[in-house]
Amino acid sequence: MTLPVSIRRNDAEPDLARLSIVYDLHRISLLEGLRAACAVVAVVVLDQFVHWPPLLMSALAAMLACSADPGGTPRRRLPWMLGFAIAGGLIAAAGGIVRELPIWAVLPFACAGVFALGFMRVYSQSALVVGNLLTVVLVLALDRPETPQVALGTGVGFFLGGLWAAALVLVLWPVRQGVPARQAVAGAWRALAELTRDLRDLVGRGETDDAAWEAHARAHRRAVRTAIEAARTAMIDTVRRRGAITDRGPAALIRLEAGDQAFGALIALSDMLEGVRDPGIRRTAFRLLRVMRPFCVVLAQAAEHDAALDLTRIGRGLTAMSASADSLPEDLRVVAHAIIERLTVAATLAAPDDTRLGGGLQRPNWREALSGPVRANLRWRAPSMRHAARAAAAALPAFAATLVWPSTYGHWLTITLVLTLQPFMSLIWQRALERIGGTLVGCVIAAGLSVFVTDGTTLVLAVVPMTLACFALRPAGYGLMMTFMTPLVVLLSELGRPGSSELEIAAMRAACTLAGGALAVAAGMLLWPSREPARLRQAVRAALLAHAAYAEAELAQLAGQTSAPVEPTRRAAGRASNELETSLTRALLEPGRSAVRLEASMLADAALRRLAGRLAALQHGGKVELPESWRAWVVGALRSLAEGQHAGPRPPGAVPGALARLARQIAVMDGAIERVMG
Repeated sequence: MTLPVSIRRNDAEPDLARLSIVYDLHRISLLEGLRAACAVVAVVVLDQFVHWPPLLMSALAAMLACSADPGGTPRRRLPWMLGFAIAGGLIAAAGGIVRELPIWAVLPFACAGVFALGFMRVYSQSALVVGNLLTVVLVLALDRPETPQVALGTGVGFFLGGLWAAALVLVLWPVRQGVPARQAVAGAWRALAELTRDLRDLVGRGETDDAAWEAHARAHRRAVRTAIEAARTAMIDTVRRRGAITDRGPAALIRLEAGDQAFGALIALSDMLEGVRDPGIRRTAFRLLRVMRPFCVVLAQAAEHDAALDLTRIGRGLTAMSASADSLPEDLRVVAHAIIERLTVAATLAAPDDTRLGGGLQRPNWREALSGPVRANLRWRAPSMRHAARAAAAALPAFAATLVWPSTYGHWLTITLVLTLQPFMSLIWQRALERIGGTLVGCVIAAGLSVFVTDGTTLVLAVVPMTLACFALRPAGYGLMMTFMTPLVVLLSELGRPGSSELEIAAMRAACTLAGGALAVAAGMLLWPSREPARLRQAVRAALLAHAAYAEAELAQLAGQTSAPVEPTRRAAGRASNELETSLTRALLEPGRSAVRLEASMLADAALRRLAGRLAALQHGGKVELPESWRAWVVGALRSLAEGQHAGPRPPGAVPGALARLARQIAVMDGAIERVMG
């Protein structure tokens, strides 16, 4: 198993067996770091003058509340941040009171809390984050017994700290509402730029190796589709909370839709260029792609900052691309001009008249939104249910050990154990590596700070850069955040326990993190592990059915039988391929995996990527005469494969030229499907 750490601009990763830890430096947010630093440092400074014990909990609450901020509109963020402050205050107070009870009463309370908070992930990513943070509060609250009066003060302190952070973020220092959606759209265009760059390099070096083209398709098509769907989700969330957006749509929407359509055309261009051997044609295509890549980067910057473009320079770029496109053969020229047209729309925002967003979106019924995810996951086979149960069971001995043999820093072991556990083994490996690696580096930083931090003033001064760095890097990657979270926690621990040694605190945190990470890996392997083979079969089946729907829509439109849009089925097929590759990655990182089934599933995945490329090429080639029998066979063969059956005999006669590659990919899958479904 290869476990690289990458710092790059997108999540493109061709090797499915590789557990990629990617840090996106584009997402670094100094604003978020400054706000979090103000939230925490203001409380720390106040504590230097007031000396009210619950203020330490207020500082912790302010820090955690900044982590609980989901971003987006104030209307979206307020419930999460306010709910976190209230729930955290209640847990902090209840935990201190319950801790005085006998151990046989404390353990069920602790494990039930871990289960419930872990199960919160069924609602959304924001709920997952809040559940994890509240788990930290629960573990800390059970760290030592408190009288009801002290516990109540601790709970009030936590609530006030969370409320202060929410007020700072949402009222005193707000951000513009459309920023997350624009950043997501910019991310989609950056992913398109990376796809274009890699395609340019393949064409420039005259690549003829099928494996290189497969790696390009798997890595970059997956990254672009993921980025586009993330941007679409952000746009829909903005629309739902701000109302319908009509009258040709906002700039971000126009650029997103143009980017998605340009993506489809780029897939078609890639499929066609793979078979080109003429050096002259490849040089012309290289010139086209060389201009297209920085054009996409400029569009990403314009989308992120909502900035006007220099239309004179844009015009020169479009002219250069058009000149290269005009020199290509007719089939490539049509596709190249389709891409240029979409880039023109994204640059000039001259959207078609029917570009609208939000008219058909409705807010979900709150009762269904609350109960629906619980009903869907309240079964043992659901990964979220098994994960919550696994976390509670793994936390039981950790809680028992820290309750029977209390120690100053034992809670770090329990926190690391619970937060490192994930529903799937591949995610556990990744989280363990990021958390342990970040913590160890952070402990080195904390040890270095111990030389300079000698009194309360220097302690406060050291908290400022650590908080700023921690929260500025939080959007860029979990490991980077942990690198600076560790010295911040060490400093806050010193604030709460004057006279403690920073070196001792750092060493204890490192030891507990290593032990907790190792226990999390062991628990993931031994406690009801969620094996991937069954899900892998379902993912292959779903991908085959999605591509069957795409093929049916595309071939019917090419035959002139329907004018229904093909784009929704193309997007669904891309999402299904991404989900298949996610399942493959998890399966490849599981112990005891079936090499035969995995090899066959990877063949099916590669064949579906190529099949989608050919369908995209057909889409931009205009009307094609295709026999009805062959069109029916292509769609029926894919659906038969999805049911674990053979594709069936081809229609009599030669394979129509337009369908030759589709037929070859179906034949590849036909030979592998029994090994996948068996």
